[in-house]
Amino acid sequence: MKALHIKYSLNEVKSDDLSFFSSIPITVPSNIKQFIFDYGGSKLLENCFITNGSYYIVSMILPIKKCNNASIELILPAVQDEEEGTGRNDLIPFAIDPGGNPFYVSIGENDFGNVYIDTITSRGFEEPIVKIANSFVEFIDGLQQESTQA
Repeated sequence: MKALHIKYSLNEVKSDDLSFFSSIPITVPSNIKQFIFDYGGSKLLENCFITNGSYYIVSMILPIKKCNNASIELILPAVQDEEEGTGRNDLIPFAIDPGGNPFYVSIGENDFGNVYIDTITSRGFEEPIVKIANSFVEFIDGLQQESTQA
């Protein structure tokens, strides 16, 4: 997985914040934890993912703990809620787009590593989440600076 460049940090993740992952009933892979520790609460220079002619902008990598803005701790219960979210217990939110729509990485048995974007607030999508990458590494390695778009 390539190294990314932090534009600026809004709410850095502290090592104590990682204890949150041991308090939830799902196992978060170590590479996801490390990514969130390294980049959580930050805006990145590489903020654009392009796939199949669609552009996805990453506004912020989520911090773990609750803060004034979005966080993993705030979004995780909502995505697991069947009425409010997808009802899936195997999606980990890790970033948001400029509209506040979360990006998720799956830790599910059938789609482990796939990256999705929550489209529940977007128009034109029939599904509440849309798969945009086959793996977390593919997503991260595919991020590029928005200004370098073709």
